[in-house]
Amino acid sequence: MVAVEFMLLAIRIHNDVSRQLPVLSQLQALIRKSFVGLLRIDFLGDLKAPITN
Repeated sequence: MVAVEFMLLAIRIHNDVSRQLPVLSQLQALIRKSFVGLLRIDFLGDLKAPITN
């Protein structure tokens, strides 16, 4: 016995990333303010790995 399922195809792909980026950056700034807020310590400062030679 074989079961066949039909799936709806998307008419167009929603790739409007440029509209969503400012919202993400504003949200990240808000989260950063809440972490730095009370103690005035920036735990999210520079999360890059140090450069070693």
